[in-house]
Amino acid sequence: MTISIKKTNFYVSIIRDETLDNIVFVYENAEIKYENKSIDEDVREYIFTNFDILDNHPKGLPLMENVIDNYEDGENYTDNDLVICLARVGDLFSSPRYNRIRKLRYGNQEKHLKENGGFSYAAADTLSGYYRPNQQKTVVTKGNNRSSMLYGVTRNPDARIPIGLKFHPRTRSIEECVRVESNNHNMDCNYRTNQSGDSKFTSAFYAREIWAKGLFEYLKQFNIGIADTLPNAKFSCPSHSYITRARGKKEQNDIWVTKFLKAFTSKNCSSVIQGNAVISGSEFLRYFENEIRKIDKLNNVDSFADAIDWAFNKWEDEIGVLNPKAKNITQEMITAGNVDYKKHEPMVARWVCLYNTYCNRLNIPENQITAIPLESDKKVKKNSWNNFVLNANSLVQGSLYNIAKQGLKFM
Repeated sequence: MTISIKKTNFYVSIIRDETLDNIVFVYENAEIKYENKSIDEDVREYIFTNFDILDNHPKGLPLMENVIDNYEDGENYTDNDLVICLARVGDLFSSPRYNRIRKLRYGNQEKHLKENGGFSYAAADTLSGYYRPNQQKTVVTKGNNRSSMLYGVTRNPDARIPIGLKFHPRTRSIEECVRVESNNHNMDCNYRTNQSGDSKFTSAFYAREIWAKGLFEYLKQFNIGIADTLPNAKFSCPSHSYITRARGKKEQNDIWVTKFLKAFTSKNCSSVIQGNAVISGSEFLRYFENEIRKIDKLNNVDSFADAIDWAFNKWEDEIGVLNPKAKNITQEMITAGNVDYKKHEPMVARWVCLYNTYCNRLNIPENQITAIPLESDKKVKKNSWNNFVLNANSLVQGSLYNIAKQGLKFM
């Protein structure tokens, strides 16, 4: 049905009613109205209580409501003009037709606020949006999260934020408004060049974001650098996000990640530290901590460090006379197959193979055939191997024993 409306000497054709969501309303009602489970009143209260605005918004900009009044009155502004102005966050809307306003990840907003220490106008920069004269509303095409964060730390719908406001022509249909806006939104989402992992870290590091500084300091103790941020670093880590994954959300795995990186770097196993090798190696140390401790105590050694030194640096020379084609173990051998299977159980089993092969030359408890026993009896209590297999994905459980026995090509 087409409805014609007379407005300022123009006839406009509204194809259909377009529902727009007020950004403040969505923030306050996301979990109830839209079943968004990433926010509730506890989260809202935490953000409001713990964060504030860090700096001032730009000075000298006109207020958005005054700009719109002038436009409606035919003064100063005309169709298709672009005006940088200050909007009240409570005056901003979003179109759920092409934007994900109802599915915002408010947990990510909380994370960004923590990293920055609050809301920063300098970091937020300028929103982008369109004024729809037929609906008399301003629709944000870029900046839903930034608008929500500003409101979250203030709970004040009158809080101001800069926006680049464009005017739809009065003769433009709602359908065409949606097309133009979604194209603007799509350009932001899909056509900007994504940063590489190194670029993201470099930007975050020099911006002094907490997570980047923390990871830099953690890896610095092993002389590991990321993206040239550590001058004269001996080692590099191109997949730094994997280090974060290995450490855990609350760095609860640091004891094993630290043991792995200390051994790997002290023995100069490779100048490039691969993320999957760190994750799987750290998991190996966690699963089989008790067995490794027994071997260390019985032989007065750091058996894991010695094992990887032997496998990564010495195996080729040791066996070269018998097999000239023998090659030292590499991280790629440990992590093989990760393109097809993303979890790390097969890699952990290869670490077991490496460790047991090396430990055959050491003293091991008399009741054990290998340093890490591979009994398959599920009734054996407190057996680390059984626990590891039972906790593995059922798709690979059946193959783990064979991998641990001969998953690496030792003679």
